[in-house]
Amino acid sequence: MKLRARVANPQLLTSKLDIFKRWTFDAAFFEYTVESLTNNEIYTELQVEHWQRALKSCRDGEDVTLKLTKRNNMPYLSFQISETGRIGGRGAHVLKQEVPLRILSPQQMENIREPIVPSGQVHIMLPPLHSLRSVAERLKSLGDLVAISANMSGEFTLKVATELVEIETHFRGLVNPEFDTNTQSTNNPNDNVDPLLQRYRDDPTLFATGVIDTKSFINFLYSYHVIPKNIVACIVENHAVIFYVYVASTIISSNLEDLIADEEQTCGALTYYIPSRLS
Repeated sequence: MKLRARVANPQLLTSKLDIFKRWTFDAAFFEYTVESLTNNEIYTELQVEHWQRALKSCRDGEDVTLKLTKRNNMPYLSFQISETGRIGGRGAHVLKQEVPLRILSPQQMENIREPIVPSGQVHIMLPPLHSLRSVAERLKSLGDLVAISANMSGEFTLKVATELVEIETHFRGLVNPEFDTNTQSTNNPNDNVDPLLQRYRDDPTLFATGVIDTKSFINFLYSYHVIPKNIVACIVENHAVIFYVYVASTIISSNLEDLIADEEQTCGALTYYIPSRLS
């Protein structure tokens, strides 16, 4: 069973950045019960800052219980936090936080789905985010767009080009995750194998490129806060750059399918969709 939290614009891939998060229940909860008339799924919408404030209150908690409740006919996600300083094995103090939210219907959730994109030409595991952040922060002052390029020979580049300056940073010796070229790497069931895909397999030195918003790229780099173990970039030529951030993995695998499917090694994943822009 999975709990899915989505942060996205309903106009998928028309905004600068769409983020989807998924994680397994067992990775976040010791016990859980979810009951509803819609296949035991409950869809909610809340303000991220309210959620973040409640989570900060949990940092010193010995036990935390979440309940979906109502007060004055308004839905809330209630946090009951037993703080440290225990008496008789229980928390000496119980702190209660309530996060206001909105219940969404299955029909409303139909508008909030991961984008359907063509097959990516290149997948590559990124270097440590702190290395990319230091480069991206310097590039931010030079231009609003950054070109993300990679090939199947483990090369990854960041480039900003304006009328006055052109700067390019290279990373080499990276890992290209392996996957079956006869299967689809995206969530588009009707997507045939991209005719460009074979070109990138025949010539591993060929670069695929996506030009994206610099600020959106820097926002993605803030995912270092979740202490990721594996990060895979997927470049869909002239369409989008997709970043898969795998959280709490205990191994680093060069097999893309293992990174996605091995729930024992990966408790969750963040997916960032950043559309390409005209340079």
